[in-house]
Amino acid sequence: MRTFGVPFSFVSSPETEKERVLYASSSVASGFYPRHDFLVSPIPINRYAKKCIVLPQILKDVSKNYWQDAAKAGSTMPLVLSELMKNELINVVLEPVDERKINYFKNEWEKVKNDCWRALNIYFKKEIKYIKNVEVRITKIGSIGSHYLLKKEKGQNLIINIREDAGVEEIINLLILALIYPTAKDLNLSFSQRMVLRDFILTRPEFGITNNYKRVKITTRLREKSDDYIKFLNIPNIIDPFTEINKNISVFGVKESILLQELIDKKDEIVDYDQIADLIWGEGRFKSYWAINKLVQRIQKKIDGLNINLKIKGVRGKGYKL
Repeated sequence: MRTFGVPFSFVSSPETEKERVLYASSSVASGFYPRHDFLVSPIPINRYAKKCIVLPQILKDVSKNYWQDAAKAGSTMPLVLSELMKNELINVVLEPVDERKINYFKNEWEKVKNDCWRALNIYFKKEIKYIKNVEVRITKIGSIGSHYLLKKEKGQNLIINIREDAGVEEIINLLILALIYPTAKDLNLSFSQRMVLRDFILTRPEFGITNNYKRVKITTRLREKSDDYIKFLNIPNIIDPFTEINKNISVFGVKESILLQELIDKKDEIVDYDQIADLIWGEGRFKSYWAINKLVQRIQKKIDGLNINLKIKGVRGKGYKL
């Protein structure tokens, strides 16, 4: 039976590289990447490549205003980039990825595309039809991979960025994340929840090419090197409270960590009592408002004990938020 697939193109240019610098620096400045335990480095870090954000040293010369605007640009693409940011990089010329690397990805994709589309049709038969074609931008900069956001409408051009040190399996990873997004948005799933869903799909037998997917643990030494590079680039206020919590997550108990991560993922949004109860005790097993309040109090006490300036706010009759 014929499965549905879409055309692919593979590109790299000075313009796409400059856009990648703007986007990656914004996601770092907003605290999004550090908050989710990514490292920032001038080059990929071997086996930690999937947790590494590459920012070029040219950013050391941008102004404080650049970083202030970058922090406001958002954390998911497409970001709202200011004219000031674009103007500060207007004379910067970045070399695109070597043509041989582009051809490598083209050839590797040809080898796996039929198996990939067959597998994707099992899980995303409807969502695939939202995509008209896919533009794969090969880059030296940013995360190992990222994607633009899809809507629930047919005929869209999907752009995905993939760093040159990645393997072809990263294309499959990004396609899954892009196809998850429209439904995940309707369900109000957090970034971490989307990653869990992605991990589940990636490890299904249909995606045999990606079954060697493994998480890596970031060492204290690597975190310190990342923090030093952030300071070298003069990125202000990047070591935010959420980053400090991630560094000290072992202080919190299992239930405390689960609730705290949910509050972080949904920062500025209310996590209601039912959501908290389902997370902590299982769906339909609501304990009591008293038990939830005591759990929140324990979390806040530990946050205060770490000298982290972060408060969990109670919203009368609804729940809690950060």
